[in-house]
Order: sequence, then C-alpha cells, then structure tokens
Amino acid sequence: MEKIRLVSLKLNFTRNTLGCYGLNSLTLVSLLQQTGKSYTGTVVEIVNADALVVKLHDGTTKKIFLSSIRPPKEKPAGAPAGDAAAAPAPAADAAPAPPQGAPQGAPQGAAKTKPRPLYDNALVFEAREFLRQKLIGKKVNIVEDYVQQAYQGANTSYPEKVCCTVTIGGVNVAETLVSKGLASLVHYRRDDDPRSSQYGALLTAEEKASKSGHGMYSKKPPPVMRVTEVSDTAMAKSYLRHMRGPQDAIVEYVSSGSRFRLFLPKESRIISFLLAGVTCPRAGRPGSQDSGSAYADEATAFSRERCMQRDVKITVESNSGANFTGYLFVDGRNLAVELAEEGLASVHFSAEKSEHYGALKAAEARAKEKKLRMWKDWKEEEHVEKAPEDENDAEAALESLPPGIDVIITEFTEIADDIVFYAQSVEQGPKLEKLAENMRQDFQASPPIPGTYTPKKGKLRLGQRQPLSLEWMLSLL
Repeated sequence: MEKIRLVSLKLNFTRNTLGCYGLNSLTLVSLLQQTGKSYTGTVVEIVNADALVVKLHDGTTKKIFLSSIRPPKEKPAGAPAGDAAAAPAPAADAAPAPPQGAPQGAPQGAAKTKPRPLYDNALVFEAREFLRQKLIGKKVNIVEDYVQQAYQGANTSYPEKVCCTVTIGGVNVAETLVSKGLASLVHYRRDDDPRSSQYGALLTAEEKASKSGHGMYSKKPPPVMRVTEVSDTAMAKSYLRHMRGPQDAIVEYVSSGSRFRLFLPKESRIISFLLAGVTCPRAGRPGSQDSGSAYADEATAFSRERCMQRDVKITVESNSGANFTGYLFVDGRNLAVELAEEGLASVHFSAEKSEHYGALKAAEARAKEKKLRMWKDWKEEEHVEKAPEDENDAEAALESLPPGIDVIITEFTEIADDIVFYAQSVEQGPKLEKLAENMRQDFQASPPIPGTYTPKKGKLRLGQRQPLSLEWMLSLL
C-alpha cells in the first residue's frame, strides 16, 4: 500500500502542478519519503550536535540523529579559517565521518583516528551547549525521515542511524543549528537520496549562515578553549582552597549514583566529584563479571535522569585523592537527600557534622518506613520499655542493663543533636583535681612572662579557662 501511495503521489505531482505551488524536485522527494511515523520524547542527553538521546513515553530511551546535517569538524592543521565555507561538502553516499567528542555512538575500530575531546574545538562545544541549554529535559516532537543503514568498512563501522526532524515549539532544531553556523548541510549526489523532510529550509539556512559569516563560516579563527582536568592529588589540594562556597557546574557524565564528572565553566576545569553524606549501592565494573550491588543500576539511572548535562550547584567539603567530595544541588534540591528518600542510598556517619544531616536522616527514615528498595527487608529494632510494676522489677531492669561507668557532668561545653554531652569519669576525678592543683601552685610560684611563648601546631599548651580565673586547662594545638 505504501508503494501504491507513493506512485499515486508521483503521478499527481506533474511539472505544471509543481510550478503552481512553488515546489521544486527536492521538496517533492522530501514529501514522498515521509513515512508519517511521528512521536514525542523528552531529551535526556546531547550526544553531539547531530545526535540526541530521548526518553519515550514507555520509559525506554532511543538515540536519534538530526536529518541531513553534520556536526562541526576540526580543521586540518594549517588550514585557513574560512576554508570550511568554500570546501565542498562530502557526498551522502560516502562513508560518514565520526562524530567529534561524542561520549556515545563513536565508531568501533577507528584506531587510526585519535578521538578529540569535546573541549578541543570551540565550535563543537558551542553547538553542544546550544542544544543542551535549549533541549535537555524538554519535550520535543520527532518525525522520522529515513534510516541510514549500518556501515561496515575495513577500519570503521557505524550502527544503523534513525534520522529525524526534531522540533520544539514549532522551531526546527536542525535549521536553527545550520543558520547559526553550528552544523553543516549534507549535499546529496542524487535527487532521490533520502533526506530531511525540511531540506529546502535547511538549504536556505545554510545560505544565510554562509553570507553572514556565522560559526564555521566565519573568517576569524575560532576561540581557543583552555580546559584543565584535575587528575592527581596535588592538583586537587591546590584547587581545594579556591573552591569554598557554592560553585556552578555542568554534569558531563554520571558514573554511578554518587560519582560524577563535572565541568566548571567559570574556572574552565573538569573534576571528578563524589556525593558526601551518603553511600550508594556499589556499581559493577565495566568489562568484568562484577555486576555490583543490588539497586546500583537503579541508583545510577536515577542520578543520570535527574542531573545528566544539567546546570547544577555544588559545595565542596574535601578531596579524596584527585576526587572532590561535597553536595550537589539540582534545581535547588539536594541530590543526596533525594537518593536517600528513594531508598537508593544510606546515610554515612561522616554526615553527622554536616548541616544536611537532619534532612538526610529524615529522608532515610521515610524510605525505611516505606521499605523502599534497599530497605525492603529492613525491620525496626524494638526498644519497648516496660514500666516496672514494683521496686523488685525496677532493680531487675537496672541489673539487666549493659555495664557502664559512673560519670560526673561538670558543664555543658557544646549543645548538639541527639542529646550529645561531655562528661568526666568519676574514677579519674581525683587524679584530675590533683593535677589541676599542682598546675595552680606552679603558675602562682612561677607565672609565665608575656611574649616568651610561641604557639606551634601539634604542641601542648596550658591556658586559663577564663580571664582572671585560677582554673587552668591543658590543650593540644
């Protein structure tokens, strides 16, 4: 039936009809090749300037390519800046060029071509950033134009590509990229080659970009990006002192539920970042039989969908080797708290001194109550205390308590959560009192001379508890 429909269309669109409606042969080919398969999806990753990953309504993800365009390519060494506009575009039936800086979908076996990072070419980064800021987390309309068959060569191989026209708010994404000089148009050798259903609009956008000198058509050399990657402990310690307070970051990669690769645009720096305060299920190791802990993949998927290629805020608390540790906020929400809320992370004891400890424990408690994921078999410990019916029962209850030590609370020096207090053992009391008395006598007999003592780290010192007080205390600097 599809062939009959196409033949019928070809017979109806005569040359006179095309002239009446202002259509050319390229537009006719585009109309004839449309399959009518269209759907919507949410963009979850920008692979490159011509490739996206979208999440469909059934929860699955699909990688699609923008029809009839190519991402920016790095110019050969010594080539003039304006040669990109004058150079003929490669033919459509030639072997497709590998995408630059793509984290996914790179050709297999391309050993002779050294892959270029995203940050080596300013145009590649600019094109990715344009799509990221416009599309990540947004719902788009997708029309499948054609399928580019898999390619198998001597040194390279490419999977099958589903090529589509993607629009958001009625705007063609590929057309906008081409008009800004952030993508080039594929020029076909034959009029009947499959192409974008909006190929005529793409041609107009390319002509506009070429005349205006935008992007790859500019006669000026592209700006040089100087990006530093923190790769060792010494670098991490050096940068740590400058990373106090909230920092803007872009999540470039999600390794696990709590491990990320971040780009700090203001500092032009790439760092490895670990979430503080929580422990996520351990992820498996690629290429090994170790599949990791239960719910590790689910924790990774949660963090990936929540913050992959999103603008985030981070607060750095410390470094562990070349990794920085701290808290990450997406849309103002603490990702560590969200993971604990979903039963995908447990609260680590190191969070006790953090300002987020209360929120983390409350989130974990709610996950335990609902028996979510890693807490599905969790049982609350029973601490039910019976009121003693008589004095004998009370004495028996006291005898059943675990052995302890007698303490005297002399004063509260700190008020903390969970009723934390500081006390002195009764057995050590007389010894401390004798030591304090000896110190008082020594300092009264031989008072210290002001200015003769220089404090040093790691040394013991004696000092008065309060000015004009006779009480002395020993402390470690």
